[in-house]
Amino acid sequence: MFAAYKKFWTHYADFSSRSSRSDYWWVVLCHVIVTAPLFIIFWASAFGSILSAAVQDSTYGYESDPSAILAGAGFAVIFWFILLIYYLAILVPSMAIIVRRLRDAGYHWAFLFLAIGPSIAILIPVLNIIAVLVALPCFIA
Repeated sequence: MFAAYKKFWTHYADFSSRSSRSDYWWVVLCHVIVTAPLFIIFWASAFGSILSAAVQDSTYGYESDPSAILAGAGFAVIFWFILLIYYLAILVPSMAIIVRRLRDAGYHWAFLFLAIGPSIAILIPVLNIIAVLVALPCFIA
């Protein structure tokens, strides 16, 4: 696992060689191991601050102190920025390993756009529902 993850970072811009199936899936597992705790902390802090304010408001019947909400939201924003930096750091190496894996499987590198196109379209407000429906089969392919 560590050898595959080390190879992922050392061959971060190598679009010409090949990668084995295990190299790709060990890297995916490492990404899940790194990002899962960050996502859990992000959602727990975001929803925890909102729910604590709602409980205070319903229990005591007065306007809650916004400092608890802002503290939890600020904590969530910190972890959101950590996730953003991590995803920006793995953008090029992830594209490189996907291109190497596609080449190893006998496909053209342009199949990479099956995953990238719907991912970008998800950000467009009108197309996001259609893009989600299109993205799932593209990610599976």
